Amino acid sequence: MPIKIFIKTYGCSHNVSDSEVMAGLLKQADFQITEREDDANLILINSCTVKNKSQNHFFKYLEEVKKQRKPVVVAGCIPQTMPDKLSGLPMVGTKQVSQVVSVVEEALNDNPITALAMEPHIRLNLPKIRSNPIVEIIPIQDGCLSACTFCLTKKARGSLRSFMPEDIVKQAKTAVQEGVKEIWLSSEDNGCYGFDIKTNLAKLVKEIVKIPGDFKVRVGMGNPQHFMKYLEELVEILKHEKVYKFIHIPVQSGSNKVLKEMKRGYTVEEFKELVAKLRKAIPEITIATDVIVAFPGETHDEFLETVQLLKDVKPPIVNISRYSDRPGTAAAQREDQISGDESKQRSSFVTQTFEYVAYEQNKKWQNWEGEVVVTQEGKDHSWVGRNYCYKPVILHGKFTLGDKVKVKVMYSTIYDLRADIMD
Repeated sequence: MPIKIFIKTYGCSHNVSDSEVMAGLLKQADFQITEREDDANLILINSCTVKNKSQNHFFKYLEEVKKQRKPVVVAGCIPQTMPDKLSGLPMVGTKQVSQVVSVVEEALNDNPITALAMEPHIRLNLPKIRSNPIVEIIPIQDGCLSACTFCLTKKARGSLRSFMPEDIVKQAKTAVQEGVKEIWLSSEDNGCYGFDIKTNLAKLVKEIVKIPGDFKVRVGMGNPQHFMKYLEELVEILKHEKVYKFIHIPVQSGSNKVLKEMKRGYTVEEFKELVAKLRKAIPEITIATDVIVAFPGETHDEFLETVQLLKDVKPPIVNISRYSDRPGTAAAQREDQISGDESKQRSSFVTQTFEYVAYEQNKKWQNWEGEVVVTQEGKDHSWVGRNYCYKPVILHGKFTLGDKVKVKVMYSTIYDLRADIMD
């Protein structure tokens, strides 16, 4: 009987991609990947350390797994940043994904080994099992160029090391040949891709869209100061028919003082300028952003600057986080931490602002007619399609992943559009 492995993944699309590759490598080594935890002979947990919440979920789940007395392997950002908290457990670090088979084999033989070296590694064009068969997630680099005072990911992923364009294009080409409809480019900061190898994200996407086939590219997340360095090229590639009119630009705060203390490397005015130029060139573009509330020392007036920024810029997608004190970061060592109650109140207030903005923005799509690609199953027997601006469109009917459907948007919600199928 084959040995069955259950993989539990926490975190971002980069982590999801790591899990897909580990699954592919394990399958190649004659292990069986199961979606049923109860059936597994070994459990592999791929962890995330971006927020306290995800970290706490991980440790809680780990304790539950230990009670099952099954072999367990821990991968991802937590073993990379705090291996002392996992002493005695087999571990796979962020740059040792390709070593997962050896670690699993030894764990099954009750010999816990660790693969945590922070060194250049083979990451692309490896076997994989996609979590969504029509979505290809391609990590385009390790690490970033930032030094944000609140972030622990830099310790987990390191400094920028861009993967070679030809390797990325090769993986994308293979994925398209296998029927993939979306290519997600993923990393800690796509904005600075290629700066160490004399290229950039726009040039990379320009090569990807040359691949024959019916697919779209999602350019992903990047910091504003980097996008500004090649904005004309970026705008040009975002206009391409194979690229979603979508971009994720985290702002984090509407206060220049807070941004400086975060060491974000840009000002509120620069963020606004970037958004304005993108919208002037592509008026319908979907812009997503991130904000952190209750950063240490953030005054009430500084918090209100973030609220005002959302009212001014009107992003239809905002990922709102309450500040988490990550161990070992500069922000965690500050004495002016904000209380949990105040943090919760600020989060609630900024969420209300976002919800109003998002609803008003989504209402603009009412009565829109056009084509969407069915990309995932939704709730209550529904399906989720994406239009050319990556707007989620909720559909009802009988579909399969990858179907193209012509629809008319009947109404909108805060988070999506609701449509009927057109004959």
